[in-house]
Amino acid sequence: MDKKRISLVIFGIVLISVILTIFLLPKNNIKSPVKTSVPTPIQQPLELCKPFSPNPGEISCQDAVNAVLEKYPGQVTKIDKKTVEVLTEKGQGTKSSNVDPSTYRPPQLTFDNKAAWVISITVNKEFSFPAGTTKILDVAISVKEKKILVVYPKFEK
Repeated sequence: MDKKRISLVIFGIVLISVILTIFLLPKNNIKSPVKTSVPTPIQQPLELCKPFSPNPGEISCQDAVNAVLEKYPGQVTKIDKKTVEVLTEKGQGTKSSNVDPSTYRPPQLTFDNKAAWVISITVNKEFSFPAGTTKILDVAISVKEKKILVVYPKFEK
């Protein structure tokens, strides 16, 4: 009978400890659901876009900025239009994992020069890279379509 009472007392203490822990946890440790919001594209023309006149067959400076800010919300600090090197995959390569190693062909990777808007921004959220963390990015977006070609992190010295 004594063993049974001891077991019940231990069980009661554990049960009370668990209940108190749940109800007495500080409220700031409990994370609320993450609220997501879609960034609002810039509506008025940017002062930084004024030096660039629109060219037929190309997206405008304003459209490029809006596309970049949708993906990387933040503050635009500089805009440039230049040629960037982009790593691209040429050919199909061999996709199947059940391929004879003697006939395997990897896809060919080459650097291509692409005309791009290069938009420098200070983003709202810090990004981590192997070289460190930063909030400053240069984002290259194609002048022909709203497609981000490459993102360059900028690290403060």
